[in-house]
Amino acid sequence: MRLRDLVTRWVRPQEIKMSAAGPVIAWSHTGRPKWTPRRYDAQIDEGYKKNVVAYRCVSLIASAAANIPWLLYTEGGDELDEHPLLDLLAHPNPMQHGAALLEGVISIF
Repeated sequence: MRLRDLVTRWVRPQEIKMSAAGPVIAWSHTGRPKWTPRRYDAQIDEGYKKNVVAYRCVSLIASAAANIPWLLYTEGGDELDEHPLLDLLAHPNPMQHGAALLEGVISIF
């Protein structure tokens, strides 16, 4: 360092900026990790219910899988167009249609 730089620093010291909230933040323990317990229900709660991206992914996969049409065949290999099982899968109860029921079942697993 040259003599001129030393004199300039002594005559005109650099300004030091401090945050008034810095000490408060330092004592509030922010930034510390909070680990999820290693239990299955806690992992589901954290990963599915609280994470919108994971919820959306599961919802899209369940919706796509639930909208696959069901086909029923006889033992001889002929496709059946009408059968009580197909009717039950199409309308499992009066409150919902078959795709909604399957979407709910798929998203649980």
